[in-house]
Amino acid sequence: MNTDTELPPPLARWLRDPGTDDFPYPAVVSAFQRTGKERVAATLLTALSEARSRTSEHSPLARFLDIALDKHDGRYDYTSYLAIELFPAPADTVTDRVVTLLVADVLAFELAALDGADVPLPGLRPDRRTVGLRCRHGLRALARFVARTRGGPAIPAGEPVEAARAVVTEVEKNRTPQETHLLRTTLLPVDTVHDEYLFLRVLQAFEMHFAISARHLATVPELLDDGDARGAGAVLGDLADRFDETAHLFSLLATMQVEAFRTFRLHTEGASAIQSNNYKRLESLCRRPDPGRLASAAYASVPVVRDEVNEGRRTVDDALAALGSSPSAAARAELEGERRRFAAAYERWRRTHHRLAVRMLGDQPGSGYTAGVPYLAEARTVPVFET
Repeated sequence: MNTDTELPPPLARWLRDPGTDDFPYPAVVSAFQRTGKERVAATLLTALSEARSRTSEHSPLARFLDIALDKHDGRYDYTSYLAIELFPAPADTVTDRVVTLLVADVLAFELAALDGADVPLPGLRPDRRTVGLRCRHGLRALARFVARTRGGPAIPAGEPVEAARAVVTEVEKNRTPQETHLLRTTLLPVDTVHDEYLFLRVLQAFEMHFAISARHLATVPELLDDGDARGAGAVLGDLADRFDETAHLFSLLATMQVEAFRTFRLHTEGASAIQSNNYKRLESLCRRPDPGRLASAAYASVPVVRDEVNEGRRTVDDALAALGSSPSAAARAELEGERRRFAAAYERWRRTHHRLAVRMLGDQPGSGYTAGVPYLAEARTVPVFET
């Protein structure tokens, strides 16, 4: 832990005359990004604890301070690492916009570092070739996204770095102060390694994907109970498209340097994707997990979702089993086709995740107290649906 005794001046002034509206977020975030959470000065942590004690318990400032102080409090986990509580609730246009902002922010950071700007996380900067690959994959991810939503920035043709500059300029020009604040407060890395920026943003984008997907999937049993097989199939088809849309996010993440990943990962113990409520909620909405998986670390790590399952939350499999004779043969065939397409897209996501983990982790254990790659290898074989 850093023993520097000097507080950021804006924070010292705020503590003398606190007011939630003018809390010096930029100064605090800058201090965290300068050292990483693992090395934040003890005096700063003490000051932030004092600030939290003067703040309404459920206010936006209190949520931010809980995330900033997670390691200090002994509450550090995947949700706090990704600052999930600061993101808006899943809703189509909102989530789509947030994912655009996250990918564009990665590109902006890469370009600023490439240009020699004074940006944080100076450790193990990538070379120009790697930045070019990141721009290419980031633009492809945005292009797939724009094609589905028919919104977002125009994706120009041409050399990836220069095309990325144009996209970043357009996104930043239209970014609201609230969106800028969201991006600022959700980037509190544990270390000062350049690639952790990319890692955080891509994982946050995946979480947005799982959150909106789980919300949509939860409507499928209701549609089937109402006999609307075509409506249920349309939802499953849209979710299949969303899963395929994330493929380029994996390509973007795969440009991460193995040395960089293994360096900052030394400080992420206790924060693992096994703790993702959104992912497990999506999985358990497809079908009830087998007893062994439900009793394993996979669901012990997400007690809220485990409780939802144990309380008998209805799944797609449940609704399919109870589907009456009202849907026509054509509607049933359409539903089955989309169900299979969704399952295939979901399984591709798992396989890609596993392949990337093999390259990055090797035989290292997982950061969520699992066996790492062997855990993912087993998880990728779990059937999406019962049949």
